[in-house]
Amino acid sequence: MPALIMAIVPAHEKAASNGFNSLMRSLGTSVAAAAVGGIVASMTHSIGGHDIPTEAAFIVSLLIGCGVSVVAALIAASVPSARGQG
Repeated sequence: MPALIMAIVPAHEKAASNGFNSLMRSLGTSVAAAAVGGIVASMTHSIGGHDIPTEAAFIVSLLIGCGVSVVAALIAASVPSARGQG
């Protein structure tokens, strides 16, 4: 992603663009970890006094991840190419 940013963004905006990318990556990983943790914690089964996540919890988490990946791929496909720029 940083290489894509460097190729497309004007020189005077490269530092700000890479900083924004880093911020969004950090926020994304934090939100994703919290979301998956909440899903897994809410879908448990008690076995021998221990709460164990169910298979459905992992399936739901993976399906959400797949959906977000498709959205990210669509967004990435809409980014203009650096080939046309001189």
